[in-house]
Amino acid sequence: MVKFTKKCQNACKNNCVPDNPEFDGTDGAHSAWWRGCDHGVEMTVKAINKVMDELESGKDFTGNFSSDSLESLKQRLIRVYSVVDLETLKGKTFS
Repeated sequence: MVKFTKKCQNACKNNCVPDNPEFDGTDGAHSAWWRGCDHGVEMTVKAINKVMDELESGKDFTGNFSSDSLESLKQRLIRVYSVVDLETLKGKTFS
């Protein structure tokens, strides 16, 4: 505890903002909190794109996600792709 307190005091002297979990998700959140959110979104988008790329290329998607939420989304995308004619969607934009 002494080391932690000393580090906090030193951080404050160096104009660093100490982390306060009560501010998470607000304008006052520590920058590391926002970086973590950004990273989580980026990894989720990559996972979704991987599933969609596999489906669009006609490959069978193999493997499971360790996250139940991503696995559920993958299964839903597979079901959607099984009923949608991708050729009719090519070149169309949706807003």
